[in-house]
Amino acid sequence: MAIKHQNRVVGIIFLVLAVICGAILLDRMLGSNFVITPEFIYPIALLILFSGGLRNAFRKNPGGSFRIVLGWIMVFAALVFGYDMYQTYKVNQIAERTQGVPPDYIIQKRGAHFYTDVWVNGVKLSFMVDSGATLVVLTKENAQKVGIDVDKITDYLIVSTANGEKMEKTTYVREMKIGEVVFKDVRIAVSEEGLDQNLLGNSFMKNFSQKLEVGNELRLWK
Repeated sequence: MAIKHQNRVVGIIFLVLAVICGAILLDRMLGSNFVITPEFIYPIALLILFSGGLRNAFRKNPGGSFRIVLGWIMVFAALVFGYDMYQTYKVNQIAERTQGVPPDYIIQKRGAHFYTDVWVNGVKLSFMVDSGATLVVLTKENAQKVGIDVDKITDYLIVSTANGEKMEKTTYVREMKIGEVVFKDVRIAVSEEGLDQNLLGNSFMKNFSQKLEVGNELRLWK
């Protein structure tokens, strides 16, 4: 009975991991903004592989476990290869659609990250592009510079960034301008501690229909 119970528990864990992985892959294919970033796909796929092997370690007939684990390794490899192929195809499609069309704005890379200046409510601020950030994130000091009364914000949201998830105050800024491109009523988060750099997250970047990284340039089309 104990082995059956263990099989059931591990089977449920395996099923949950498989559903999470499938949801992330579907989200990436649809191009929407999921809280979990693409970098999570590989470790989650690895967890699926591990849980599959663990599940079969509790089977009454372990003789076939090697073949089953080998099968999961093949599934894992196909998943990683398929995702990489899809990403390459997606980049090629964007390059084809934008060929001969000048980008609306180009962000330059400095070191390992892309940095740019953005006008927020008429105030020029420096940002680092963070593709893992759910929202634009301002430091408390910069939020006050653009006219936000941080102490009066009552809405909170769990915000995902490259450094993890945090509960932050959230509100809207009237206008954000990058180059000649202007977006109105952009949702932002305010980090009151632990952040010394504004982050240009998906609540702003999602407004660009096409994004293409070429060398040290991030090219954006509205």
